[in-house]
Amino acid sequence: MTLFDRIGNTATLAIIKPEAFNHRQDILRTIRQHGFIIGPHNILQLKQRQAEEFYAEHEQKSFFADYIRHMCSGPVLTAVLRNEPELDKRSAAQARPPYVTMAADTWYRWRQLMGPYTDPPAGTIRALYGTSVTMNAVHGSDSHTAAQREILFFFSLATIINYVESAAVRAAHVVA
Repeated sequence: MTLFDRIGNTATLAIIKPEAFNHRQDILRTIRQHGFIIGPHNILQLKQRQAEEFYAEHEQKSFFADYIRHMCSGPVLTAVLRNEPELDKRSAAQARPPYVTMAADTWYRWRQLMGPYTDPPAGTIRALYGTSVTMNAVHGSDSHTAAQREILFFFSLATIINYVESAAVRAAHVVA
Protein backbone atom coordinates (compact mmCIF):
# COMPACT_ATOMS: atom_id res chain seq x y z
CA MET A 1 0.00 0.00 0.00
CA THR A 2 1.40 3.38 -1.00
CA LEU A 3 1.03 6.63 0.88
CA PHE A 4 -1.53 7.84 -1.64
CA ASP A 5 -3.51 4.63 -1.26
CA ARG A 6 -3.88 5.62 2.40
CA ILE A 7 -4.86 9.19 1.56
CA GLY A 8 -7.18 8.15 -1.26
CA ASN A 9 -8.80 11.05 -3.05
CA THR A 10 -8.72 13.22 0.05
CA ALA A 11 -5.63 15.33 -0.77
CA THR A 12 -4.73 17.88 -3.41
CA LEU A 13 -2.26 20.72 -3.90
CA ALA A 14 -3.21 24.39 -3.78
CA ILE A 15 -0.97 27.31 -4.64
CA ILE A 16 -1.81 30.91 -3.84
CA LYS A 17 -0.02 32.82 -6.59
CA PRO A 18 1.99 36.06 -6.30
CA GLU A 19 -0.87 38.40 -7.32
CA ALA A 20 -3.10 36.99 -4.57
CA PHE A 21 -0.44 36.40 -1.92
CA ASN A 22 -1.41 39.52 0.05
CA HIS A 23 -4.94 38.07 0.28
CA ARG A 24 -3.73 34.67 1.51
CA GLN A 25 -5.47 34.91 4.90
CA ASP A 26 -8.82 35.62 3.25
CA ILE A 27 -8.27 32.80 0.75
CA LEU A 28 -7.29 30.35 3.51
CA ARG A 29 -10.39 31.35 5.47
CA THR A 30 -12.56 30.68 2.41
CA ILE A 31 -10.89 27.31 1.94
CA ARG A 32 -11.64 26.34 5.55
CA GLN A 33 -15.22 27.64 5.31
CA HIS A 34 -15.79 25.23 2.44
CA GLY A 35 -14.82 22.21 4.53
CA PHE A 36 -11.21 21.75 3.52
CA ILE A 37 -8.53 20.97 6.06
CA ILE A 38 -5.27 22.78 5.39
CA GLY A 39 -2.37 20.40 5.93
CA PRO A 40 1.33 21.04 5.42
CA HIS A 41 1.95 24.44 3.85
CA ASN A 42 4.92 26.63 2.94
CA ILE A 43 5.60 30.15 1.83
CA LEU A 44 8.35 30.29 -0.77
CA GLN A 45 9.75 32.23 -3.68
CA LEU A 46 9.85 29.98 -6.74
CA LYS A 47 13.10 29.94 -8.64
CA GLN A 48 12.88 29.92 -12.43
CA ARG A 49 14.11 26.33 -12.64
CA GLN A 50 11.52 25.15 -10.08
CA ALA A 51 8.69 26.87 -11.91
CA GLU A 52 9.83 25.49 -15.28
CA GLU A 53 9.98 21.97 -13.86
CA PHE A 54 6.61 22.24 -12.13
CA TYR A 55 4.85 23.63 -15.23
CA ALA A 56 6.88 21.55 -17.76
CA GLU A 57 3.71 20.20 -19.40
CA HIS A 58 3.05 23.72 -20.72
CA GLU A 59 6.58 24.30 -22.05
CA GLN A 60 5.54 24.37 -25.72
CA LYS A 61 2.69 26.80 -25.17
CA SER A 62 3.02 30.45 -26.16
CA PHE A 63 2.36 31.76 -22.64
CA PHE A 64 5.02 29.62 -20.94
CA ALA A 65 7.85 32.18 -20.57
CA ASP A 66 5.53 34.94 -19.31
CA TYR A 67 3.83 32.53 -16.93
CA ILE A 68 7.14 31.36 -15.47
CA ARG A 69 8.22 34.98 -14.95
CA HIS A 70 4.92 35.68 -13.27
CA MET A 71 5.15 32.66 -10.93
CA CYS A 72 8.65 33.78 -9.90
CA SER A 73 7.65 37.44 -9.41
CA GLY A 74 6.76 37.16 -5.73
CA PRO A 75 6.07 34.75 -2.90
CA VAL A 76 3.58 31.91 -3.21
CA LEU A 77 1.90 29.75 -0.62
CA THR A 78 1.76 26.02 -1.33
CA ALA A 79 -0.59 23.84 0.71
CA VAL A 80 -1.92 20.32 0.92
CA LEU A 81 -5.70 20.42 1.15
CA ARG A 82 -7.56 17.46 2.62
CA ASN A 83 -11.13 16.28 2.63
CA GLU A 84 -11.90 13.95 5.50
CA PRO A 85 -14.48 11.29 4.59
CA GLU A 86 -16.59 11.94 7.71
CA LEU A 87 -17.36 15.40 6.34
CA ASP A 88 -19.46 13.80 3.59
CA LYS A 89 -22.36 13.26 6.01
CA ARG A 90 -23.05 16.93 6.55
CA SER A 91 -22.03 18.32 3.15
CA ALA A 92 -25.51 18.79 1.72
CA ALA A 93 -26.72 20.76 4.73
CA GLN A 94 -23.64 22.99 4.87
CA ALA A 95 -22.97 23.60 1.19
CA ARG A 96 -22.10 27.20 0.35
CA PRO A 97 -21.71 28.82 -3.03
CA PRO A 98 -20.36 27.50 -5.35
CA TYR A 99 -22.17 24.53 -3.74
CA VAL A 100 -19.41 21.97 -3.83
CA THR A 101 -20.31 18.77 -2.01
CA MET A 102 -17.82 16.87 0.11
CA ALA A 103 -18.36 13.55 -1.64
CA ALA A 104 -16.39 14.59 -4.72
CA ASP A 105 -12.64 14.05 -4.94
CA THR A 106 -10.77 16.79 -3.13
CA TRP A 107 -8.96 17.96 -6.27
CA TYR A 108 -12.31 18.40 -8.02
CA ARG A 109 -13.89 20.24 -5.08
CA TRP A 110 -10.87 22.58 -4.93
CA ARG A 111 -11.10 23.33 -8.65
CA GLN A 112 -14.80 24.11 -8.28
CA LEU A 113 -14.05 26.58 -5.48
CA MET A 114 -11.21 28.11 -7.52
CA GLY A 115 -13.43 28.68 -10.55
CA PRO A 116 -12.39 28.47 -14.21
CA TYR A 117 -9.60 30.59 -15.74
CA THR A 118 -12.02 32.61 -17.82
CA ASP A 119 -15.24 34.18 -16.57
CA PRO A 120 -15.16 32.65 -13.09
CA PRO A 121 -18.55 32.73 -11.36
CA ALA A 122 -19.15 35.08 -8.45
CA GLY A 123 -18.05 33.64 -5.13
CA THR A 124 -15.15 31.66 -6.55
CA ILE A 125 -11.61 32.50 -5.52
CA ARG A 126 -10.61 33.49 -9.05
CA ALA A 127 -13.57 35.86 -9.32
CA LEU A 128 -12.59 37.49 -6.04
CA TYR A 129 -8.80 37.68 -6.40
CA GLY A 130 -7.81 36.91 -10.00
CA THR A 131 -6.98 39.77 -12.32
CA SER A 132 -6.56 37.99 -15.67
CA VAL A 133 -6.38 34.55 -17.28
CA THR A 134 -2.70 34.29 -16.30
CA MET A 135 -2.96 36.11 -12.99
CA ASN A 136 -5.83 33.98 -11.77
CA ALA A 137 -4.92 33.90 -8.05
CA VAL A 138 -4.61 30.17 -7.42
CA HIS A 139 -3.44 26.86 -8.83
CA GLY A 140 -5.02 23.49 -8.24
CA SER A 141 -4.21 19.96 -9.31
CA ASP A 142 -6.40 18.83 -12.19
CA SER A 143 -6.58 15.12 -11.31
CA HIS A 144 -5.78 12.65 -8.55
CA THR A 145 -2.59 11.66 -10.38
CA ALA A 146 -1.52 15.30 -10.75
CA ALA A 147 -2.27 15.90 -7.06
CA GLN A 148 0.10 13.11 -6.06
CA ARG A 149 2.89 14.40 -8.30
CA GLU A 150 2.40 18.04 -7.33
CA ILE A 151 2.23 17.40 -3.58
CA LEU A 152 5.51 15.49 -3.74
CA PHE A 153 7.08 18.28 -5.80
CA PHE A 154 6.71 20.73 -2.91
CA PHE A 155 6.61 18.47 0.15
CA SER A 156 8.90 15.63 1.16
CA LEU A 157 7.49 12.17 1.57
CA ALA A 158 8.50 12.33 5.24
CA THR A 159 6.42 15.49 5.73
CA ILE A 160 3.38 13.87 4.14
CA ILE A 161 3.77 10.61 6.09
CA ASN A 162 4.11 12.56 9.35
CA TYR A 163 1.02 14.59 8.52
CA VAL A 164 -1.08 11.54 7.59
CA GLU A 165 0.00 9.62 10.69
CA SER A 166 -0.62 12.55 13.05
CA ALA A 167 -4.06 13.11 11.47
CA ALA A 168 -4.87 9.42 12.05
CA VAL A 169 -3.83 9.72 15.71
CA ARG A 170 -5.99 12.83 16.16
CA ALA A 171 -8.95 11.05 14.54
CA ALA A 172 -8.49 8.03 16.82
CA HIS A 173 -8.64 10.29 19.90
CA VAL A 174 -11.83 11.91 18.65
CA VAL A 175 -13.49 8.51 18.14
CA ALA A 176 -12.30 7.13 21.51
